[in-house]
Amino acid sequence: MPGWIQTAPSAPGVFLVNLTGRNASGKDFGNRLNLSVSGVKFNDSNKNGIRDRNEPGLKGWTIQLKTQDGKMKARAITSQNGSYIVSGLGPGSYILSEVQQPKWNQSAPQSGTYSVNLTRQSINGKDFGNYQE
Repeated sequence: MPGWIQTAPSAPGVFLVNLTGRNASGKDFGNRLNLSVSGVKFNDSNKNGIRDRNEPGLKGWTIQLKTQDGKMKARAITSQNGSYIVSGLGPGSYILSEVQQPKWNQSAPQSGTYSVNLTRQSINGKDFGNYQE
């Protein structure tokens, strides 16, 4: 079913059952939501913290998602147009941030990170802006 990931049984995701005159029990299947966080990394040339029409995306930046206690959960690298998607996530509370690069200053988000609470829907529009002096 779209939007879900099978969690049990482990790969290849099937149970082999030999039914020779008896019942088979304990063959449980598990699934969880397949959630994601996405956005754009952009060159905020006017330093206003908002992506304006003429501000291009930035390729090759690392966007990272950590658990509330600081453990790395997932990473993504921004594409040619600056877009990224961190996928394969289950419900939970996370911190989304970018890996800073030399000679760039962050302008968005103002706090430097996003607190993300994934429940039943993926989240879009978590953009990061940077500018050079």
